Amino acid sequence: MRPLWGVDISRTKKNDHPDGDMFIVASTSAAKAAEMDKATEQAEGLNKKADMPLWMKVIYYPCGIFALIVLLGILRADVTFEEGYRNAPALHWIGGACGVIAVALFIYSKLKKSKVEKSIEYVEAGIRLGAAAEEATKELGIPASAEDVDVLIGKYKLKDGKLKFCAVAPISGATFMNFSCSAFVEDGALCLADLSHKYAIPLSELTCIRKVKKRVAFRGWNKSVPFNEPPYKEFKFAANQYGDIFSKTHYILEFRHSGETWGIYFLPHELPAFSKLTGIATVTE
Repeated sequence: MRPLWGVDISRTKKNDHPDGDMFIVASTSAAKAAEMDKATEQAEGLNKKADMPLWMKVIYYPCGIFALIVLLGILRADVTFEEGYRNAPALHWIGGACGVIAVALFIYSKLKKSKVEKSIEYVEAGIRLGAAAEEATKELGIPASAEDVDVLIGKYKLKDGKLKFCAVAPISGATFMNFSCSAFVEDGALCLADLSHKYAIPLSELTCIRKVKKRVAFRGWNKSVPFNEPPYKEFKFAANQYGDIFSKTHYILEFRHSGETWGIYFLPHELPAFSKLTGIATVTE
């Protein structure tokens, strides 16, 4: 099975072109695409500027974790604080110092982020990006009634006919990126659109929605409500300190095209939307 928007690096790791070009039915103009790229690049640059730099993260996370371990050890100890301090004064001092460093870096990063986000440059970049996105939406004919859905995409290898997704980053355990797109039905086809292309898959080619009872790690959360708050809290997503988010299950909308099986991977909270759009109410396990 080939994943829609998956990137096949079986032959070369340099490949960065997603599968699925044959399903493209509309694209934004070259001028609009260039405008979008410029606006996105500027917005991403400012977001990176607002984020905690890598060197700071290298200090922040170990210090924070060590300070937390020391604090939990003190709270769980069967002795008083004074006695614990007499037994291991160095550990208390190092843990305290790490805690102070972690808190200071956290406060600094929050103040830095707030300063960048309140800047005129940041606000103007957001306006430009929003305007470019709106024009691209009109060019692609995305209706206002379209569903905002997330799909899982990533790089993969085929070995002995088996599909294996690869880590999205060297220090990450995540094998997917959570990608936001618009979904709607048009002319008897399920349409999925980003701000560059519109893809159409005939409803007649859809075969099933398959539930995969396998833990999956991904990066990126696109909803306005955090993953650990209602209505998403019920899915029990979890996260680690590296930005990876974990789901106990995921789903695949399968379809057959020209004798080949394809799949659209998505998270459990998007099941109602895909069931509504496709008319497939029964999930295959």
